[in-house]
Amino acid sequence: MIAKNKNNDKSLKQINKKSFTTIDAVVEEFVNITNLLPSHGFKKRNGHSPISIFKALFYQAFYGSSNLFRFADSDHFKNFDISSHAAYRLLNNERVNWSKLLLSVGEKAIRELVKCNKVTHINALVIDDTPYERAKAKNVEGASSTFDHVSGRNIIGNHILQIGWTDGFSYIPLVNRMVASKHIIGEIRTDIDHRTYGGKIRRDLQRTKPELVVKGCKSIVANEIPVSHVLMDSWFYSEDLINQLQGLGLESIIRLKSNITFSDANTGELPTNLKTLYRRASEVQIPGSRGLVKEINVLTKSGKEMKLVFVPNISMQPNKNDKNNFIGIISSDLSLSAEQITTLYLRRWSIETNFRIEKQFLGLGKECQAQNFDPINAFVNLSSLRYIVLEIMRRLQIDGKSLGLIFMDQAEYLQEKTFVDAIRLIKSMLEELPKEIEKNVFGWVKKIVAKNPKTKISQREYDELSNGIYKSFEKAINGTFEFISNLFRTEV
Repeated sequence: MIAKNKNNDKSLKQINKKSFTTIDAVVEEFVNITNLLPSHGFKKRNGHSPISIFKALFYQAFYGSSNLFRFADSDHFKNFDISSHAAYRLLNNERVNWSKLLLSVGEKAIRELVKCNKVTHINALVIDDTPYERAKAKNVEGASSTFDHVSGRNIIGNHILQIGWTDGFSYIPLVNRMVASKHIIGEIRTDIDHRTYGGKIRRDLQRTKPELVVKGCKSIVANEIPVSHVLMDSWFYSEDLINQLQGLGLESIIRLKSNITFSDANTGELPTNLKTLYRRASEVQIPGSRGLVKEINVLTKSGKEMKLVFVPNISMQPNKNDKNNFIGIISSDLSLSAEQITTLYLRRWSIETNFRIEKQFLGLGKECQAQNFDPINAFVNLSSLRYIVLEIMRRLQIDGKSLGLIFMDQAEYLQEKTFVDAIRLIKSMLEELPKEIEKNVFGWVKKIVAKNPKTKISQREYDELSNGIYKSFEKAINGTFEFISNLFRTEV
């Protein structure tokens, strides 16, 4: 889709009207937003077209406007031929289903991205939350006093629970849910029809995170999005949650807190701490690992068998040489190797980079100053929609297999390779260089000498021989540099 655009080579960093041509092509042609919006509650009842209003809200962050109030006073807003009041009415409409729109756009993107991978490629969901702070805004609907584990302080606002999809190369946010603590400061409206989207998100606001995780995963599985595993941080570890996700056909890979206890599956002894299990675990050889990796099968309190992998915690600087400095990662999928478990869990970092990009560049937590809960939720999902569009552009431009079926037939599938594997491949390429020179360059010399040992090589033939050797070296070096360049350009 993007390849058809004449301005495809323009930089996205140039915030001007021409640079939006590429984004607009993705929104119109790939996402097909014009036909998608009406089925999600974006229906015209009077006044301006909801499609024009949505585009204005969507492009707001790309024009550099801090919020809708500032954007409405800019010249860019006039190009959409709408009024700011129409935009506020759409944002406050409790019947517009922003969550369903995000899931639909994400599903479209994933259907396209999976075509670039092998059929056996493992796709996973990533689950995490991030604080949504509204300092000194005690009148904001649904705002609560909640403790932020990252900053170590109480904040006024909410947490955003996000579920995203990743194949190791791209990240697509699918579900956003606002979560409040028990200490709600801002009064929640009760005059909204509970059957509407606005009524449902207000009920979700008071649910627990595990309940929202299961609910969000159910909607993803119901849409038949290709996924088999769920990656979570230590805050989400719960045997009950793991069992519920397995009921949906999803295996869990979770980092553990240090105070979790398990029984050794081999001996069946009483539950013990991770340090004792670490000493009993067997070593695993993983190429490129910066320390000792171990694995052991354990039993939970209910007798469920899981695989526990220990990897070195290189971030603990004071006791860097201490063998007990490890991270425990548990997997409900016993068929995975220790290397596969650690490689999959590394993908969890993609959600952290997504949060940072959304907050720093796509308006999350900055562009909405409303007190009503509906526009707050709308802007949270809008920032994720912007991220999806940019991710589609990035993946379709750098991944040649997305350019067409002809290229897909000729190109190799994307593979997850460690850096050590890549260096080994480069080493093998250079080792083959002398054989290639001997075969292609000196082959004809051997034939001539075999026919007549007294044959003399002329200056012209000597120059051809020298040029042949030089070109062979040049080809090998250029190929090596191109390989390294593509490696760092495509891996995530």
